[in-house]
Amino acid sequence: MWYFSKLNSGFYNDQIHSTRPEDAIEITDAQHAALMADNKIGKNIVFDDNTGLPIAINPPAPTLQAQFEQVRLALQAAINTKARELGFSGGDSVIQYAGWQNAYQTTAITFGNWEVSVWVTADDYRDQVIAGTSPMLTPAEAVAMMPAYPA
Repeated sequence: MWYFSKLNSGFYNDQIHSTRPEDAIEITDAQHAALMADNKIGKNIVFDDNTGLPIAINPPAPTLQAQFEQVRLALQAAINTKARELGFSGGDSVIQYAGWQNAYQTTAITFGNWEVSVWVTADDYRDQVIAGTSPMLTPAEAVAMMPAYPA
């Protein structure tokens, strides 16, 4: 038999657990299976005070700040990928060569200028999203919108 604890937001089974929380309520095998199937596709399992049973709900939409962070991480990953294509370990390693005369200085300056243009474009777009004049981009859309690397 399956049980659900509101306090712990967890499932318990007598065949698996030797004890269960005092607030655990009994649910059927079918209810447990349905809830686990919903959880597997990304729904959250919560206790519904109205029905007195656990239910599956869609997770809350990520905040705008969380979406901006996802875009930032995707852009940084794309920048690092470009650096690796150029033979460096990442974006930060390329920039280290920009400040003094060396065999990689031209590449480093070009890369640095391009990286700055990526962040300026991203910041400008973020400001448009905040102002409500442009839609929020997915990370993939933001990467696709990056300025092209100079040839």
